Amino acid sequence: MKNTLTIILETYKQKVTSKVFIVMLLILVLGTFFGMNYEGIFKRAEPSKETILVASNDKEIVTTLKEIGKGAELNFVNGGKSLADAKKELKETESKTILKLEKNNAGLYQGKIYYEGALQHNISEQLQSIVTAVNQSIKLYRLNLDDTQQQFLNESTSLSLESLAGNQDDSGQTLLLVYIVGFILYIAVMLFSTMVAQDIAVEKSSRVMEILLTTITPVQHLTGKIIGIGLVGMTQAASVGAAAYASYKIFGDSTGLFKFLNEGKNSQAIILAIVCFVLGYLIYSVAAAILGSVVSSVQEVQQLMYILIIPLFIALFMVVILATGSGSNQAIIISSYVPFLSPIVMYARYMLGDASLNAFILAMGINIAFTVILALLGKSVYQGGVFIYSGDKLTNVFKRAFKSGKYYAR
Repeated sequence: MKNTLTIILETYKQKVTSKVFIVMLLILVLGTFFGMNYEGIFKRAEPSKETILVASNDKEIVTTLKEIGKGAELNFVNGGKSLADAKKELKETESKTILKLEKNNAGLYQGKIYYEGALQHNISEQLQSIVTAVNQSIKLYRLNLDDTQQQFLNESTSLSLESLAGNQDDSGQTLLLVYIVGFILYIAVMLFSTMVAQDIAVEKSSRVMEILLTTITPVQHLTGKIIGIGLVGMTQAASVGAAAYASYKIFGDSTGLFKFLNEGKNSQAIILAIVCFVLGYLIYSVAAAILGSVVSSVQEVQQLMYILIIPLFIALFMVVILATGSGSNQAIIISSYVPFLSPIVMYARYMLGDASLNAFILAMGINIAFTVILALLGKSVYQGGVFIYSGDKLTNVFKRAFKSGKYYAR
């Protein structure tokens, strides 16, 4: 136990005092501090309106659009009668959008939206709604209806969403949270498990491993490396959390994230994310340590790590499919229980209300059981692999490592 603790502390100290770690931590802390409340930090006195140049032969259309679109963050400006006229105006204004309208044979407006630069879907959707409302008012006027009848026809029906679980938030912030946490889990697990494999390969190739194993067992060394680097990851997570909380205390909750996390199921989001990180890191780090023990250079480790990156990429891809609203299919449901995939996929399923808490616990239990089995089987490979330096085929190295590791005694 004392030897393992020594490895943990030395590994942790070596990583957190490195320049790369310090620079990365500063970037993460500053990015989180300003990014969590960028709206509050960089807010303007009044929200700016997007200028829309309207090209039409109808002189009254700009006034009509302004009247119909009062609630929209759009500023309609006369851009001339033709598209060419509007293009000239485009260069002199800050506008990037032209709305070309003309009346058809039925006396209703039709046209096209022209844009410069990246397409802004929210602006196009607002323009579609406003022009539709203009045409609707023309139709109602022609029907010669009184105000009461027009109001009755214009009334819309709103259907609210409620989860059968009773505590599922239906806001877009849930989707955003799933995207962010899924991506963070993907990066963190890949980064820190790769760090475990590289550390082992470096110590093995520099023959430091042989010196270390004269005083400790390979299992103690493996355990120390995994826990030590895991603590590095938790240190980064704690620093980012502290930066987010400091930003909240100083600038308030302009994005509504802290309020969101305090409501219903969302209060579990951070806790479950930490659980998924720990379990995901453990299974990937054990696999990475086994791979790192059978190679003799960092270059070989980088090539072998692609084996572990593939399931992480698959898991993240499934999260994207699930979060886009396509819903879960049989492949996503099955993969949420598969070790290596479940820490990311099941988290997304649970947060989006597609899986129950019991299903989440079952998936994590399966992941833990598989991690234990992998560690028990991989122990022999690790114990034998750290003493093998030959450049033989990987399959042969695994066989030799497993055979010699079974008879390792200390």
